[in-house]
Amino acid sequence: MSKKKVLICAATVPFVFGGAELLVQGLAREVRSAGFKVEVVSIPYQWDPPVKILESCLLWRLLRPNESPAGKIDLVVATKFPTYAVEHPNKVGWVLHQHRSAYDLEDTIYDDFTRYDDADDYRKAIRDIDRRFMGECRSVFTISKMVSGRIRDYCGIESKPIYHPPPFDGRYHSGEYGDYVLVVGRLDPLKRVDLVIRAMKSVKNRRASLRVVGQGFLRESLEELASREGVSDRVSFEGFVPEDELLDLYANAGCVAYVPFEEDYGYSTLEAFKSGRPVIVTDDSGGALEFVIDGENGMVVPAMPEDLAGAIDELFSNKRKAKRLGNAGFEAVEGISWKRVIDELIIPFAG
Repeated sequence: MSKKKVLICAATVPFVFGGAELLVQGLAREVRSAGFKVEVVSIPYQWDPPVKILESCLLWRLLRPNESPAGKIDLVVATKFPTYAVEHPNKVGWVLHQHRSAYDLEDTIYDDFTRYDDADDYRKAIRDIDRRFMGECRSVFTISKMVSGRIRDYCGIESKPIYHPPPFDGRYHSGEYGDYVLVVGRLDPLKRVDLVIRAMKSVKNRRASLRVVGQGFLRESLEELASREGVSDRVSFEGFVPEDELLDLYANAGCVAYVPFEEDYGYSTLEAFKSGRPVIVTDDSGGALEFVIDGENGMVVPAMPEDLAGAIDELFSNKRKAKRLGNAGFEAVEGISWKRVIDELIIPFAG
């Protein structure tokens, strides 16, 4: 009997690689391991000016992958916006996120529509597209309760979150508690790395340093911020690091800070917990709050540099507490596996 064929749809930004790309890679690998044939179809995504968003939606809609020269495609899995515009009779969504400027980022400092007079027209068009094309899915899943809540509140569509493990699951390990705070992620506004840099100015423990792993267009401005705040000697920008080095950085951190604004999911939290490290998040960090419980496996503080600095000092001055929180974090994410993703997202629809 021939293997069933699964097509995974991915919207990418050329030369940008992050959590979404890691998720698609992991999903393709696990679906293949489960005995299916898998292909990933990717179309570059552009959003500025906003008319390009609608063009991207049209490109996906024109893609009708019912058949291929190799035979029938049995299941299409859509991921982030606007891949769920693809037309297929057996389509499911595992939604990473929507175009958030049409939703929760409206009128915030992160809204990329604010400089356009016809912004409301684009928001309406995007919301209509989401309701129509997500509504075609046989079932809609998401990567977190945060994403499911947005879809329900804004689009009236129910969905089910399915957590998945971080990229190097099985390779994370725990080492000594070092004297550095670790931040891992893209250097863009929503990740708010600037908040941690500003916090370092108020950290009383003079041995404490900050190590920032990641790339992005904000690197130069963040380096300038560290200089203005007088903490350049305590902040290092590591850029991209090899996998083994990243795993060691997690393993030996004093703590991990993860302070994005209303994050969809956030690998850094899970990677820290898999490494037995406590995590500091802010009370508006979104999906990270589905894992971090204040005083139990990490610390939840207001999104203010002084509050963040206080949490860093507390964990660095009390290594016993840091270890207790880190161990609890490890237990909190121990049961997250790809098996559940395959069992719920793939097998009922293509098995």
